[in-house]
Amino acid sequence: MEYITSLFEGRLRRKQWILGFLLLIAASIIISLIASIITNLSSMLGSIVNFAAMIVLLIAHLSIHARRYHDTGKSAWFVILMLIPVVNIIAFIILCFDAGDEGDNAYGPVPNPDESVVDAVFKRPGSAAAGETIVEPIKNDTTAPPGTFTGPQS
Repeated sequence: MEYITSLFEGRLRRKQWILGFLLLIAASIIISLIASIITNLSSMLGSIVNFAAMIVLLIAHLSIHARRYHDTGKSAWFVILMLIPVVNIIAFIILCFDAGDEGDNAYGPVPNPDESVVDAVFKRPGSAAAGETIVEPIKNDTTAPPGTFTGPQS
């Protein structure tokens, strides 16, 4: 559950958002095709697979839109606009052209532009967000006698 709530935290830049959106659309199409093949074999199993996959993809879609709104300095509650016909198209166009906040805002630091789209969209464990380090720097141990190795142990 913590992973799901973390998907709605932070910010997502415009390029990452658009590529992530296209990635999720492609995943939706592929999963629908696979589910339709499974449905031909077993209608119940195909329906279950399709339903479960679409729930996961819905959460991912809501997540990227929420983090894109965060990048523009707006609350994630603006995602509700994406559920209203016609208004969702206008909101989508605005998000496409709004560059987002230049510096840090209330929702976090500026996202790393070099982060891969998959890492940015799915916030995979072990991927570093902007300003974070994955590996802790080695600290010198001043209590060890001279000539003693104090580096990382394998």
